[in-house]
Amino acid sequence: MKIKALKTTRGSIVVSLMMLSACMTGRDDHLYVDGHCITCLNNPITGVAYHYSKSSPDYQQAKKYQRKWQTHEDQQLPYQTDNVRFSVKQPVDQVYLKLKREFGFYTRKERERSFGQNKAWLANADEFRYEAISGVSYHMREYTQHRYQNNKHELTLDALLESNGSGTNIVFTYWIQHPQSTLPDYGKSIKTRALRALR
Repeated sequence: MKIKALKTTRGSIVVSLMMLSACMTGRDDHLYVDGHCITCLNNPITGVAYHYSKSSPDYQQAKKYQRKWQTHEDQQLPYQTDNVRFSVKQPVDQVYLKLKREFGFYTRKERERSFGQNKAWLANADEFRYEAISGVSYHMREYTQHRYQNNKHELTLDALLESNGSGTNIVFTYWIQHPQSTLPDYGKSIKTRALRALR
């Protein structure tokens, strides 16, 4: 599946920022952006900053540039995809309302309002889907955010909700570009978040 679209503007901004920044490798073989070291921030074992104290303004600035650089690097990676399946003993309409709010899904009318004159573009957007049959099933897809291992990631998330009579069958399919994400564990974290929202 070819993923494109809703993140294009955001991704272009990040890439443009990186191109405008002065990137260089110092004599210590660390990468610097605008004079700030972004690869020497933390000891990978202790988590302690190498060159900065946490009270130093440079510490926070280095963290900012490190996050910017990681976002830029992630956008160069191929997409990985997987899914997680489970069922809950709640009616599908109730599950829909809770998960829509939790994960930031939109109805088609909501998306069309947010896109204004560009709403026709949604017809060919791989990163958006909304199909609803009240009391039977809901199918939603959105480019959204999810926190995994204490870091917030952007991803394309698809949710299929189907009534099974006594409850709801749920399938989350996700596309991510993060190198440190183990797909099954990432899926478990989405399931955990969903179940927490359905309490």
